[in-house]
Amino acid sequence: MVVLCPGSTATNWFAAANAETLAARSAVLGAMRGPEQVAATGLRALEDGRDLAVDGRANAAFALLLRFFPPLFLARAMERFIRPR
Repeated sequence: MVVLCPGSTATNWFAAANAETLAARSAVLGAMRGPEQVAATGLRALEDGRDLAVDGRANAAFALLLRFFPPLFLARAMERFIRPR
């Protein structure tokens, strides 16, 4: 079993959730990954015997920040990123 943390993935979820602005911001930051890339990351982790896979550099960087910053600080930062302008 692998826990896969995909981050922003280029699917129709953003349109269904009326969150196209968030999708655009994720794409500009280079955080948007394709479904094939995400699946490949999960399969590699499974083949390597890992139990956790964080897909993409931006997502991995954010996961690393969780070790050094209080959760409330990061939650507020993400809220500012996600909130429509």
